[in-house]
Amino acid sequence: MTFPLVRSKYYIVVCSDKKGIIVYNSILNMPLSVAEDALNFLNETDIITEEDYYTYDDQTKNVIDSFCDSFIYLSQDVDEYDICKKINLEHMELFAAGKILSWLDLHISDACNFGCPHCIAGCGSRRKLMTREEAIDLLDIYVLFLKKHNPDCKELNIHIGSCEPLLNYNLIEQVVDYIKINYPEYKRNILMNTNLSLMTKRMAEYFRDNEIEVCTSLDCLKEGNDRIRIYPDGRGTFDDIMAGMQIMRDVGTPIDGISVTLTDNNYEYFNEEFIEWCQDNSMISVAVDFDLTKSTKISNEEKADFLVNMYNRFDSMGIEFYGTWMTSYLNICNASNSIKPVTFCRANVGENCSVDGDGIMFLCSYSDLQICNIKQLEKEIMPGGKYYNYVYEHLVGSNKYKECYGCELEGSCVGQCEISRSGDPKFIEMQCDFYRIVTKKMLKNLAYRLYQEDNQ
Repeated sequence: MTFPLVRSKYYIVVCSDKKGIIVYNSILNMPLSVAEDALNFLNETDIITEEDYYTYDDQTKNVIDSFCDSFIYLSQDVDEYDICKKINLEHMELFAAGKILSWLDLHISDACNFGCPHCIAGCGSRRKLMTREEAIDLLDIYVLFLKKHNPDCKELNIHIGSCEPLLNYNLIEQVVDYIKINYPEYKRNILMNTNLSLMTKRMAEYFRDNEIEVCTSLDCLKEGNDRIRIYPDGRGTFDDIMAGMQIMRDVGTPIDGISVTLTDNNYEYFNEEFIEWCQDNSMISVAVDFDLTKSTKISNEEKADFLVNMYNRFDSMGIEFYGTWMTSYLNICNASNSIKPVTFCRANVGENCSVDGDGIMFLCSYSDLQICNIKQLEKEIMPGGKYYNYVYEHLVGSNKYKECYGCELEGSCVGQCEISRSGDPKFIEMQCDFYRIVTKKMLKNLAYRLYQEDNQ
């Protein structure tokens, strides 16, 4: 450390109502659990000279050292944004060199047999199925890109989407078999999101035998699910989803995680009966989000309290409970802009190649935001290119959303999800408020847990 040390103007204090304190730097993250006397020292001491430091006892020095490690105190000549700028430039150099892109997201179906009013997959309106020729061409372009720019990479990370891929099931087999024959040197990590309604035993066996991870959604039990997860004619989908789950279970690969969307119409059905169903069906993860594109009548405070309480409830059962709402909290706890750029999602940091049959690259499976054509990818990842500019503008310190500057989640939310940002400005503002509230409540929850651990 270099003296004098100056207290960061970006430090945030979160105090649990039940005891426990966490402080973190709103630009660089790095949360620290502290005792009350340490917080008092922090609030009373804005500058520490070298002479001051060596007059303190060892315990106080240790507290100061911990504050420095979490960027609560920094050397006088150090600025958080300068740290971000250095890390961002290093990241963008790697991005331009093709070292960051690591996921191929194939839109094999821009159509869906469901008609859910809360669906965020805007690409579903195009109603197109990818052909074998298109898929093979895209795959070859992507692997050639990897071989050229990242030859040490020996894994193919592929997401199969984007609306309902089982409408184009034969193409899944064709793509996987093509990879096995033509790129056997790569380890395959294949993930697919499906509504399960079209699942057959043959499909399930193929997914099992080829280690394809199958993910699905279920919006509570029958009455709750069938209020919002419906066919175009209004019929409920619960029974067909359950039939698909049973097929997966029968072939030895049971669905052990679900995604749940909550709206005004099914919120009340996320109840004790559904919680027990999750436990009885051996779920290991439950991802829950309130509608990401439309406002609800449920207040942000109520939504946040519900999610934090459910987080604790599911955690006590050994079930992971998470969702987009946790992104800022997880980034604060696990990621720092002092190490590598933090963004709201994999796409914003430049790891994602989400492409349809025409070769058009989108931000992600659910976005209508066009980045470029994959055939121009080499050009567009270079400085001044569309993809380069997009990523750079979504990093802390160069964030194009000026309302993010000075926010307590500036270094962890970085502008929130582009899907939720694409709608009404009032909804964007509401989401900002929601993320601040729920993240603060989760940090308070963490502060109390850490306090309990330290005082057992």
